[in-house]
Amino acid sequence: MTELTREQWLKTAEQAMAPWVEAAGVPYPKNTRVSCGFPKASRGRNKSIGQCWTGLVSADKTIEMFISPTQASAPRVCDILLHEMVHAAVGVEHGHKKPFIHVARALGLDGRITATFAGPELAKRLDALLATLPPYPHAEMNPAEYRTAKQKTALLKVECASCGYVARVTAKWLDGVGAPICPCNRLPMDRI
Repeated sequence: MTELTREQWLKTAEQAMAPWVEAAGVPYPKNTRVSCGFPKASRGRNKSIGQCWTGLVSADKTIEMFISPTQASAPRVCDILLHEMVHAAVGVEHGHKKPFIHVARALGLDGRITATFAGPELAKRLDALLATLPPYPHAEMNPAEYRTAKQKTALLKVECASCGYVARVTAKWLDGVGAPICPCNRLPMDRI
């Protein structure tokens, strides 16, 4: 099988599933893009794993869909993509209301309507689709690991013992050069 980029893989899966959406009763738009990227405000702060943006916010009026890079399982990526495709087809202005619910359930998306997953029949369809695609060219990202690593380089608090003046400095400078000098009495500050 030909090696694809993530966007090519996602677009191929989208094109294969577009007729499924149309068979569920709504036309599928032609002006779409799909990419692996963090949904708005999801960089580890909430659990968004997919997002669809109306074409009204895109300079070329393209509907933009994003699949979170925290997801690497091809079947899961496909059911997230299908959820976002339903938004694209019915219109994002409907949110998770009746038009969305009708099409999502007809396609076999189960679970809470804001956090769907492939039901048994849809899972079989996705397995058949995935058999025609190369592996999803992506490895799971974990932004929480970055935040943990970043904490190791956090600024350390130092305080003047006589006036209470507080400053922050990295361990590199504290260990290598020493504590900053307090403006009140020109004495080195104590690490807290």
